[in-house]
Order: sequence, then structure tokens, then C-alpha cells
Amino acid sequence: MTLDYKSWEKRRKRTSKIFYFQSIALGMEYALTFVTLYVYLKDVIKTKHVDEFYSVISAIFILSQITMSLIFGHLFDKYRNLHTMFFVGNVLIIIGNILYTIPYSAWNLFAGRLISGGGGSLRAIMTSELTRSYPEEELLPQFSAMGMSFAMGFIIGPVINFVFIKADFKFLGIQIGYANGSGLILTFVFIFVLFLATFGVSDLSKEYDMKETRMHGVNKGDTSLADERFEETRLDDAKEKEGMPLVENNQNGSEEMMEKFGVLKTLAILFGSVDVVLILFFSLFFMHCMVCYDIWQPMASIDFLKWGILEINIINLGYGVTAAGIFLIVLFNPMSEKVLVYAAMVCVLCLGCIQVMYAVLKICRPGSTVSILLWIGYTLWFAIVIIMEEVFFINTMSRLIPSSIQAFSESVRLSFSRAGAVIGLLTAAFSFHYIHYVCAGYLVITGIVMVLLIWRRKRFQHPQVIELIALENL
Repeated sequence: MTLDYKSWEKRRKRTSKIFYFQSIALGMEYALTFVTLYVYLKDVIKTKHVDEFYSVISAIFILSQITMSLIFGHLFDKYRNLHTMFFVGNVLIIIGNILYTIPYSAWNLFAGRLISGGGGSLRAIMTSELTRSYPEEELLPQFSAMGMSFAMGFIIGPVINFVFIKADFKFLGIQIGYANGSGLILTFVFIFVLFLATFGVSDLSKEYDMKETRMHGVNKGDTSLADERFEETRLDDAKEKEGMPLVENNQNGSEEMMEKFGVLKTLAILFGSVDVVLILFFSLFFMHCMVCYDIWQPMASIDFLKWGILEINIINLGYGVTAAGIFLIVLFNPMSEKVLVYAAMVCVLCLGCIQVMYAVLKICRPGSTVSILLWIGYTLWFAIVIIMEEVFFINTMSRLIPSSIQAFSESVRLSFSRAGAVIGLLTAAFSFHYIHYVCAGYLVITGIVMVLLIWRRKRFQHPQVIELIALENL
């Protein structure tokens, strides 16, 4: 058996398709985690501390994602064992959802979400592997496809809820209803994904790190090296030995780099870059706002407009479908880096529009026609804002970071994003009562984000990879 570029490319294509299934499953789990939890605690578990458990379980799910993403991201950068990471991540999610499905105690739900949160590390790992395995000009369509897959999970999630609205049956002696039916379905979904990953995922960057090869050629002033790597279909005789990786010593070099810098030095490198720090701040603020909007949406619908569950689910389904449509357009009509930055500015404007909308609903209490028009606008604005998180941040961050710390760096970005989500989960219910004041404050911060984005637009359009050697003596 010889390893040539064409056989590696086939494995890359197969692995990428499994990434899409994994993203759909992760989107489903994220969408279903918070929708049924309150009902589960209140009507099934019947705990006396519903609000406390709701906040703690929601927060522990995201905190688990943050912690395990940093750990697994660091290990993946060092060893590039994608197949093993997929196995461990999916097994954690399966075990977590089995525990979540058993309506024994609120602590079952806590343990289930704590364990399944560990599988959230797969998002950073998939992003880093795509960055290392595709030419730069093909990354944006790949990230768009991942974003669209995640959005599809958000669409499928509410559909599952509709199916289990009147569910009442036993499975292996466990009573299944509306609240825990989603956990049962997710268990089987992730078993299916685990099966696909076991037989279909390959350790792509362990064999051939395309980004490292490209940067090696550029750093030497010889771009032909990278071009030849992309075009060649067979290796020379010296590299056609059985079991020889496409790029020699790739894993050893990665291990040496991670041991050389370590976690603290890597963090120092990241925080030493103005552009990276801005991306981290933007990620935290945007995700915080998105979580608050998501929690405020049913509260505003019920409190301000006296709407019910049907209208709330229609709104959720609406922005999910709209987001998937936008990602589909970007997938088949990729934006240039220049256009992507301007699209990010549009996302910031949409963020401001949502803040104004909530303030208007609180202060003016408009009639039904105006309210419907505002919520139609909301589904579009919210869907556009998702592009910032799923495309702009991921794409820009991936181009700023050297290959040797790719997964860990994306884990750090996701940690900031999820930290914003945790803050939103813990504060949104309280801040809703002062929503017009909160939105005014957010609008000021949004204006600052726009100014910073305009200031650094050229740097974001043409990102410069961080030089690791500059901090070697830290």
C-alpha cells in the first residue's frame, strides 16, 4: 500500500462528510438542551428547586464544553489522533444522553449534561482539521457547510419536540415522554454518528498537514513548494514506502512544538496579538447577546404579546431555516475575504437592530401587525448574526493561527464564546425586566465593536499568521 495525494484526498472528502453529520447532531443537542429542561425538572422530576437546577445544569453543560475543549484541543494539536478524539467525544455524548433520559433525579440530568458537554470539544477539533487539510481558498465554503449543518440541527431539534409532544411509552423500562424523548433520540443519533466515524474518519493532518506545508513554502519565499504539494498526485520514490506519511515527521514536529511552548506560552502568544484578542472579545459579546436574545424571545412573546408555544416555535424554526438558507448561498457562492469583512459589519448592524426591536417591544408595546413585522425582521437579523459566529470568527481565527496550535486556539475562542453564553444564561432572566436599559447598554458596545471592526478591517481581510519564534524565549 502506498500513500499518495489522491488516496488522501478521497479520505479527506469522506471525513469532511462525516463532519457534517457530526455538526448536525451537535446542533440538535444544543437546540434541545435548554428547550425541554425546565419542563423536565418541573413536571417529570418535580424537584423543589427548579430554577436553581435549571441554571446550574445549563451552565455546567457549557462549562464542560469549555474545559474539555481546551484539554482535547491541546492533545489533538500534539498527537493529531482525529479518529480517537471522535470515538471518545461521541461516547461521552452517548453516555451523557443515556443518563439524561433516565427520569430518576435532577442529579441524573446534571451528570448527563456534565458528561455530554465533553463532546462539544469536537467542534474545535473539526475546525482545526479542516484548516490543516484544505487549501486556503476552499476553507470558507467548508466552514459555511459546517455552519449550515449546525443550523440544520437547530431546525431538526424543534421538529423532534413536536413529535414527542404527546409521547407516553416505555423503552427498556424507562418512561418516555415529551421532556426526555429528545434524550432518547439523541442517544441513537450519536450512536449512528459514532458508527460512521469509526469506519469513515481518517487522521488527515497526521498524514499530511497542508497548512504547514503551505506556510513552510511561503516562509522560505518559495510558494512553488506549496503549489506542487497541492497538484502532485503521487509522491516521489523516497516517500512511497508503505506507511510513510505524506509529510515526514509531521506528528513529531507537532509534539515538539507543543512541548516547547506549552499551554501558558501558547496563551501568551494568543493574547499578544491584537487581532486575536479582538476576535476573542467579539466572540464573547456576540454569543452573550445571542443567548440573551434566545431566552428573551419566548419571554417577550408571552409577556408583551400574549403569544403561545406555537408562535414561539414558529419563530425558532424561522430563523433556523433562514440561517440554513444563508449558509447554503455562501456555500455555493463563496465570499472573498474583503467581502466577508463587510458581511461581518452587516452582522453587527443586525445585532443592533435586534437590540432596538426588544426596546421597542418593551416601551411602545406595538400592535399585532407591527409586532409580526418586527419578529419577521428578527428571524432574518438573528440568522445573519449567526454568520459572524459560524463563518467570520472561525475563518479569520484559522488564518491568524499557525498549524501547530490550531485546535487549541479554536478551543480558546470557543471558550470565550461559551463564557459569553454562560453569562447570558445566568443573567438573561433577570435582565429581561430591565430590557430597555440593557439593550441601550448593548447598543453602545455594539457601536464600539463596529468601530473596532472598521479600524482592523484591512488586517482581517489579509490576516498575518502569528510568528511563534518571536515568543520562543518567553
